[in-house]
Amino acid sequence: MKKKSMFLTVCFICLMLLGACGTDSPKKTVSDALDALKVSDLETANTYFQNPLTDETVFQSLKNAEDTDNLDFLQKFLASLQYEITAAEEEKDTAVVTATIQTIDISQVFSDYMTNAMAYLFVDLSQEELNEKLMDTLFQALEDNAENLTSTEVNISLVKEDGKWLIQPDTALIEALTGGISTLFAE
Repeated sequence: MKKKSMFLTVCFICLMLLGACGTDSPKKTVSDALDALKVSDLETANTYFQNPLTDETVFQSLKNAEDTDNLDFLQKFLASLQYEITAAEEEKDTAVVTATIQTIDISQVFSDYMTNAMAYLFVDLSQEELNEKLMDTLFQALEDNAENLTSTEVNISLVKEDGKWLIQPDTALIEALTGGISTLFAE
């Protein structure tokens, strides 16, 4: 009798553990999504978002392989992404994960770029040469600011759909992920 009771208890625990393995936590969902973005794996990242990130203009170049300069820039930029998940609150089918996201300060990158790009306005170059110089200047500004990070605390909303946690991207999250690029161009 004692062995039977022990066997049933072990079976129950195993079933509970197996059931828990099927559902990732909101924290894990956010972590997996940000890790995928860090390596510019938008296909994987999109599996963690309720709406694809490619709907956001700033991420369009990740799905447009023909736009190699913008793609290279965005990949190098996203590689700088750092994050720390500081809290998570879960209530039924909704959750909020608080994270501190660090990225290169894009306003400083563009400030440096504009300062250095002005020099090419007064040089006699073909359009192709000018474009190449400007792209080189942009990449140099990004490299020069690789350690100049901006830190943003953001509340990331998630919803559970079909047993899976999905991030609901909003302006605050996109701003944090892009170092404030849309704010920069709105000014």
